Amino acid sequence: MTSLLPSSTSASPEPVLSGEFDLCEADLREFDGRDEEKPLLLSVGGFVFDISEGRKFYGKGMPYNIFAGRVATRALSIGSLDEEDLNDNIEGVNEKAVAGQIKFYGEKYKRVGLLKKEC
Repeated sequence: MTSLLPSSTSASPEPVLSGEFDLCEADLREFDGRDEEKPLLLSVGGFVFDISEGRKFYGKGMPYNIFAGRVATRALSIGSLDEEDLNDNIEGVNEKAVAGQIKFYGEKYKRVGLLKKEC
């Protein structure tokens, strides 16, 4: 299984200078919109983004809530809403699609950290 790790690629978003933190997948799940007091986070390409500004799309009961609190590199890159695609496995996925998703989230939302492989 191939996994994306944060790297210094051209698709990599600008780093946040302060307030960054690392989360593992289990920690990330706490930011899925169930607790409206917490920010909404998702991970794509090993980067963790605060998608709270998109609460009308990613919040509880909203169309893209499946991505909130999740590692979503594969699903976002192939346009899937399937639970089985919520991971960082990019085997067989177009690299430009992956880079495009990292770029999209990096330009639209604040990067708040990195995804750790283990808790």
